[in-house]
Amino acid sequence: MGNSVSSNDEWIQAVIQQLSPRFGEFASDILSHQVEPLIQKVFSQSNVPNVEFKFTKLEFGDVPPKVENVETHGTPEGQETTKSVTIDFDFIYVGNCDLQVSILGIDTGVRDVQMSARARLVMKPTTKQVPFVGGLQFCFLTIPQIGFDLDGIADIIDWAPLKRKVIKELQEDVANRCVYPNFYKIPMSSDGTNIEVVKAFDPTAVLIVKLCSAENLAKKGGLSGGLRSLVGQNLPDPYAKIRLGATVYTTEEIKNDQNPTWSENENVFLLDTVKGHNVRIDFYDMDSFSRDNFLGKIVKSIDDIPEIEVLDETIELLDDEIENNSKTPTDVSGEAKLQFQVLPIRSEPSGFTNRFSVASIFIYSFNNLNIMDDGNIYPNSQVTIQAGDQIKLSEIKKDSPHPEFQESFVFLLKQEQSDEINITICDVDNGSELGKVTLSLIELAEESLQRKILPINPDQPYMTVTLSANMKYC
Repeated sequence: MGNSVSSNDEWIQAVIQQLSPRFGEFASDILSHQVEPLIQKVFSQSNVPNVEFKFTKLEFGDVPPKVENVETHGTPEGQETTKSVTIDFDFIYVGNCDLQVSILGIDTGVRDVQMSARARLVMKPTTKQVPFVGGLQFCFLTIPQIGFDLDGIADIIDWAPLKRKVIKELQEDVANRCVYPNFYKIPMSSDGTNIEVVKAFDPTAVLIVKLCSAENLAKKGGLSGGLRSLVGQNLPDPYAKIRLGATVYTTEEIKNDQNPTWSENENVFLLDTVKGHNVRIDFYDMDSFSRDNFLGKIVKSIDDIPEIEVLDETIELLDDEIENNSKTPTDVSGEAKLQFQVLPIRSEPSGFTNRFSVASIFIYSFNNLNIMDDGNIYPNSQVTIQAGDQIKLSEIKKDSPHPEFQESFVFLLKQEQSDEINITICDVDNGSELGKVTLSLIELAEESLQRKILPINPDQPYMTVTLSANMKYC
């Protein structure tokens, strides 16, 4: 699916340099509206009383992120009508930013700011007019490694344990915002390019990962078991986390077993392209009284997984210095048996039994929402989209009778999971329902909706939603 070709690092470095001001604006917004309250929350949860944390200066300097190990992929199969270019690269930021914060009224600086991750830049659709691309989609393919310190904070509070919590919270927040399949989207063209093409997430395949078993996992206290072996408590209670980008599945815990077997753990991921992704499996020993011990990791590139056929592999567990950083690191050992399968997504049902349906919804806007009773005040609204037991939420749009969402929602459904999708818009301040529309998956399979205007309230037919929707199969 698609082509992989070599690329010039200098070219993508130039692109990133041109985009740096946009990234700076994005980072400033994140620091002010997300990081600041997040750090404040960590302080309060850690019994640090009356600590006020506030950014007082945000300047990101003139050193752009560094780019290495560039790979370029052409338009994925099945998307030939929308030409695109996908560029993967190592994103490394060690900039000369000038960030100042206030803690307990004391001004201090943020130093040694670093961030690194594998990243992806998608340029689509390609056009014949300057700037030759309708828009950009940016995401990290892996959870970024984040580092920073605060000058003089050790004189105020015990910073080391709080720093670990802050970084963990930051990584989770970044994952929810711009780690695959979550993209930061930038429209680039004003020539009438369909915003849905620019902003929609359009998967081309499904990856299925099954963890079957593991052998010779490290015992508690090391390979020999240490003192725990004398009291029969030296075997691990293993479980695994299976991750692709921000999507994570956790297996069941197997009690007291160095050679565990997992039965029900089919883990499914949507792929924008089968090129450039890695799936990572981290193994842990459950501990009820302290931090779970790291047992090892597996990182598998999906580039060489054939379509449709099931690939069986036995893979050795590897160490990871970031995860395995306790005072008594684990002596990583063992191997695991896994199954991998890639199923291409097709617009029409195949002659074989389809395992999954893929329902894609793109919400352009809601229109003519009712004015509130107390004057010219309009609702703060949010959309809920539900298919079976899967629920997705839009961003909140404030104080508008015609909120524009321009958001994409994709549901991967087993055949028996649902026969309809419910789209509801509510006032987030009082929880009241403003309107609702239900889409039949059977009707959607027969005919897609393209920028369709639908009523959402039978009593007030001027209240509508504008959306697109389609069904695909694999």
